[in-house]
Amino acid sequence: GAKPLRMLETDEFSIDVAIQLVENESQFENFLTFRDILRRNNQLLMKYNDLKRASSFLPNDEYRKIKARFVEDALGMVKK
Repeated sequence: GAKPLRMLETDEFSIDVAIQLVENESQFENFLTFRDILRRNNQLLMKYNDLKRASSFLPNDEYRKIKARFVEDALGMVKK
């Protein structure tokens, strides 16, 4: 069956490019909410990008855990 989240990557550019596709009304719509939070808050966007750069040398599972905590905190700020 169809998966509610897809990651598309390409190496056609000089920088890393990836696109996430999220199915409407799936459990992954929080990615869209997080995207919108970053679009509205440039300071938070800069912190997120700094965190990703500072963590880029870590193993993938640790890198994802660090990013997930940041995303959860940002989403939690909206729910309060």
